[in-house]
Amino acid sequence: MNKTTLKHNLIEMESRELIKYIRSEFPHTSQSYAEQKRKFQVLKSLNQSDIKLAIARMTRIEASFDHTKIWTVASVLLGTFLLFLKLLFSFNVYWYFLIASIICLILMFAVRKDRDIVITATYFKELLEQVKSDNK
Repeated sequence: MNKTTLKHNLIEMESRELIKYIRSEFPHTSQSYAEQKRKFQVLKSLNQSDIKLAIARMTRIEASFDHTKIWTVASVLLGTFLLFLKLLFSFNVYWYFLIASIICLILMFAVRKDRDIVITATYFKELLEQVKSDNK
């Protein structure tokens, strides 16, 4: 990883690809101290405007993949839809419960996947904010 590649990726990569890049370059575990320190020095070599743009990008990624605000509305809509199906087709209560459980599990899996993106974006944003405060 060098400064030019890092700047390019922080600004131009698609959000999901950027998160994969951050996970590979700044993993949570299994990286030597010397390697982490070298990568931190590359981050410190960025100028203030690049760091501010990267922080803003991480904030936007956090907001766009955070489903906590949507989950309440989605669960009400899902419940209403399933109740409509139950009344329309006179489902047995067990079938209704089974269908609702399967749909909820699928949605929970999708939300969990996006939650990992939010966690990575938050981690990297905190790292960038530390670099920004160190550079002052």
